[in-house]
Amino acid sequence: MRGPFFSPKAKVTLVLFYCVFICNPWWFYSEREGLSTLSVPGLHVKGPSGPLQVQLGDSVLLPCSVRTPVPLEELEVLWKRTDLETVVLLFQDGEVRGESQEPEFRNRTHFFTEELSRGNFSLFLTDVTPADAGTYRCSVHTDTEYGDATALIQHVGERLFHVLH
Repeated sequence: MRGPFFSPKAKVTLVLFYCVFICNPWWFYSEREGLSTLSVPGLHVKGPSGPLQVQLGDSVLLPCSVRTPVPLEELEVLWKRTDLETVVLLFQDGEVRGESQEPEFRNRTHFFTEELSRGNFSLFLTDVTPADAGTYRCSVHTDTEYGDATALIQHVGERLFHVLH
């Protein structure tokens, strides 16, 4: 049944404006100066070309880089273990934020701050254990754009010791 407001003689164009925000794992909200910031994808972040395999107790480099230089004063880099949702390392406001890091990664990570100006955001993880196997995400943010890449530590194998007689 049609309501009294419907007229089949009139041509009506109905335009609906509906916006859906799909939450990226990295929605950045900042209370700086009362503004919120939503970064837009745009940085091409490069990670490893394949899964990483490492020996128990060894170290591994989780590569993460961009070709285009980014403004260091706007830079924020988050390394996160995606399958466990744990923070491995956070670089924010020009420094590594150790208080944000999960205890299992403390004193086992190195972030190359001297390489930031070259677009290198790689993470060096030492004393690898079987619990370190999993997917890691490097998210790079500036005030206007972001990008991310993943690195998979697929296997942590036992060290093979050769005994020479």
